[in-house]
Amino acid sequence: IKQENWPATVGLFTGLLAKEVVVGTLNTLYTQVGHLHHVDDKFSFIGGLKAALDSIPRNLAALPAALSNPILASAPIKSVNSGVYGVMSKYFDGAAGAFAYLLFILLYFPCVSTMAVMRREIGKNWANFSMLWTTGLAYGVATCFYQLATIRRHELSSSLWVIGMMATFALVIIVLRLKTGPRVQSTAEMSHA
Repeated sequence: IKQENWPATVGLFTGLLAKEVVVGTLNTLYTQVGHLHHVDDKFSFIGGLKAALDSIPRNLAALPAALSNPILASAPIKSVNSGVYGVMSKYFDGAAGAFAYLLFILLYFPCVSTMAVMRREIGKNWANFSMLWTTGLAYGVATCFYQLATIRRHELSSSLWVIGMMATFALVIIVLRLKTGPRVQSTAEMSHA
């Protein structure tokens, strides 16, 4: 992330609080940075009243689904200004860089509320492990995606990055396996015990 791409850093921090906030944060910040303006239609009282009346049958038809899952039904529909994609691509070395950033955001550090629940339910050590594992996985996946998407620019460097990431994950899994030992019994072993 370059210095002029400060909205990406803000997006990282808001993702720590809640992942669903990142979309709105990035939309707002990149709209401001790119000086994009969301054009609203002119207000029409009669048009608004007609649209409200037209929505009644649709909303009544959706009522059974809303009653069966009220949380999903009350979730707001997020819309992103389409110009934001172009601005993000400009600040992230193209679409591959922007997508790699979004992959990282999707997979990194669980939000604070999730960490609090994990700490309470499964303990501090597992919560810390989850934090490190998901952030490492996010970095590895984002790096591998970016390197593979831009491999034509720097074939040797990209190949070495991907091989290095895969080797690192394999090494971590081997070390974890050696450290914990075989603790899971197969169903055949459990039936003989």
